[in-house]
Amino acid sequence: MEEALAAVQALREASFEPATAATIVQHISEDVDWVLLGEATHGTHEFYELRAEITKVLIEERGFNAIATEADFPDAFRVNQWVCQLNNEDSSPREALGAFKRFPTWMWRNEEVATFLQWLHARNDAIEEEEKRHRMVGFYGMDIYSLASSTHSVIEYLQKIDSQAAEAARKRYSCFDRYGSDAVSYAFGLAKGHTSCETDAITQLVETLKEVGKRRDQVSGKLSEEEAEFAAVSNARVVKEAEQYYRSMFFAENLTWNIRDKHMTETACHLRTHLLRKGIKRPKIVVWAHNTHVGDARNTDMGRTRGEFTVGQLLREKFGNSAVSLVGMTTYKGQVLATDDWGGACKPMELRTCRNGSHEALLHCVGPARYGVDLRSAPAAGALTEALRQPRLQRSVGVLYQGASEQEELESHYFMGWMRHQWDLLVHIDETTASRPLDADGGGEDGDGVGDGDGGRRAEDGRDSFTEDDDPSGAPPTFPSGV
Repeated sequence: MEEALAAVQALREASFEPATAATIVQHISEDVDWVLLGEATHGTHEFYELRAEITKVLIEERGFNAIATEADFPDAFRVNQWVCQLNNEDSSPREALGAFKRFPTWMWRNEEVATFLQWLHARNDAIEEEEKRHRMVGFYGMDIYSLASSTHSVIEYLQKIDSQAAEAARKRYSCFDRYGSDAVSYAFGLAKGHTSCETDAITQLVETLKEVGKRRDQVSGKLSEEEAEFAAVSNARVVKEAEQYYRSMFFAENLTWNIRDKHMTETACHLRTHLLRKGIKRPKIVVWAHNTHVGDARNTDMGRTRGEFTVGQLLREKFGNSAVSLVGMTTYKGQVLATDDWGGACKPMELRTCRNGSHEALLHCVGPARYGVDLRSAPAAGALTEALRQPRLQRSVGVLYQGASEQEELESHYFMGWMRHQWDLLVHIDETTASRPLDADGGGEDGDGVGDGDGGRRAEDGRDSFTEDDDPSGAPPTFPSGV
């Protein structure tokens, strides 16, 4: 009890109100080039809304140049084309988000994201034409699950510049054809003895880099073509890394988390290089992802016992703590937009009150309904270190919420963490509401990656038939809670 009281007092001393976008940014050093904005769930209105508001302040007042998101690259790139006025096919954020058809669509096809994109589009549109290349802010994906759509994007790009290179790419990527758009079936196929597509994926990445390299001087200064080249190489990288991810799913399951977070980190770093090539002398990037990808894994049982790392940890290691700010967001109770059935429709679900002894229960006891905690606060640093030296449970809700019982929630959604060094800033909103999906059911189609609905696979176009016996859980084994 005394230890908990001391922790509450230390948190109060390091806390600040009101926790608005402006006050939160005031607690982020101006030396920072990376701001990672986390969320404890993938379906909380207040997290999405505050993340968008913080991003606006970072863009307008701190000169941030790009947003990298926990989204598939091809789907997010369509959004990027719209907000940067490089795509005349879409006329609204709802249309620009149209590529997000794979479960769980509500992660990105929601009112909160659409409202932010409308603001970003208008902001970019107001920039003078001669300044657009350097001042427009793009919106990019960095996730790994778009195997099929990324292969199509690479071929489509090459077809525009060199039909022979496109045909060679088509032949290499034909290795994946028997699996259609179902990347998880590729993993099942390897488990059944099918030949790996690893060599073809690596070769095509190398060849795509060569094709882009030939044209770099020619397209330099032409924003639309620079973006197209960046997208082509990024998609080729996705194919190479996604192949490794799915190949590891049943043979080295413990590696898949690290493959994914390493890929997301490298994609963010490639985005930084892309901005440098455009002449931006000091690129500054906002990252939107779940708390479990943003927090430093060295201060969680994920890192200390399972050897897993995160985007936040890797960026700290590469650029130094002083260049990276990790911001987490937590809640104690309320509602979340999620599903209890993999591939199912989303719905507002009641979040259980956080468990006694958890970080969230401690934050609840601090008092205010919404406040920030500067975990690097110099005056409170000693007290915080002492008070938070013991690990505590933390809750993590992805697109699945399995809270039918306290025990089920504990097993599915809690891990141990050392909050003091896991984050730089923490925003606690004691009671939250569900985000607002653009679509009635918010589910999505079967398709690339972990977004495939149930475990049963159809036999079509000469593909092998995979039955529910192959995957009785429905959700892939490496993605149990959808984070």
